[in-house]
Amino acid sequence: AQEGEFYLVSWWLGPKFKVFHSYDYWHNFEFKYEQPENAFFWDEMFAFTAGRGECEFYAFKLKTYVEGYYFRLHVYHSADCAQTFTEYVHELTPDYDGNPAQIIYTIAAGPIPAEGGEVAGAGYYNEGEEVDLIATANEGYTFQNWTENGISISEEPELNFTADSTRTLKANFQLINNITKPEFSGISIYPNPFTSNLNISLSDNFIDSENTIVSIYDVLGNIVFKQRLRGYNNHFTINTEFLKPGFYFLSIEANGKRYSKPIIKALSQIKNYYSLKQITQ
Repeated sequence: AQEGEFYLVSWWLGPKFKVFHSYDYWHNFEFKYEQPENAFFWDEMFAFTAGRGECEFYAFKLKTYVEGYYFRLHVYHSADCAQTFTEYVHELTPDYDGNPAQIIYTIAAGPIPAEGGEVAGAGYYNEGEEVDLIATANEGYTFQNWTENGISISEEPELNFTADSTRTLKANFQLINNITKPEFSGISIYPNPFTSNLNISLSDNFIDSENTIVSIYDVLGNIVFKQRLRGYNNHFTINTEFLKPGFYFLSIEANGKRYSKPIIKALSQIKNYYSLKQITQ
């Protein structure tokens, strides 16, 4: 719409796409939009183009032979430099009259962190349809709040609203600090507190081949280490140089259960000596 204005679209297998916008002959780009997680293309053809108006942008995707129809065409229209999109769906049958059959919005929602819980209800909704999202915490976690664009919008695990725009929501979960169950049966961690390497030994009946995952979380529930055990490994060592001294939680997932235990990284003896000396002085 303006001289020197340019859009850049990148897409990749998922596939998903991102939209960037430039006003200075593409010397600099500003990130504008990322396709929600559950708006899939997969076997569909898709294309992108700028509109005729200022900050107007279109994205198209076409799927052939769906549910007995010849084509299904999705048109995404943005009037705010590709920051938000309205989705129009055209069912291209032999008697198609050229008018959109419906307006559909993508409601994307997912758990943060991914291990914290599950979210139900995300997907495509017709304009005006009621949306019911439900967040369920996994064992060892508690639901904290719903956020959108970094802003808290609800502290209730069930979120209800009317579909009137494309939305991306996050269900935030908090790691519970006083986890005591299930017990750490068949797991040995040493030393604890530790200063360098952390050693973990697992009993034979605990190992679940390709499905045993070891994670370390900080006190805010952020994951700082994650590793999947390959094969039947009974013993392994974590080099903890990347960890700052402090309080953490070790989590092991296997056999459909999660086992958690607090761990402490201590200061080295030299650092501890000088810390005590400063406190004494």
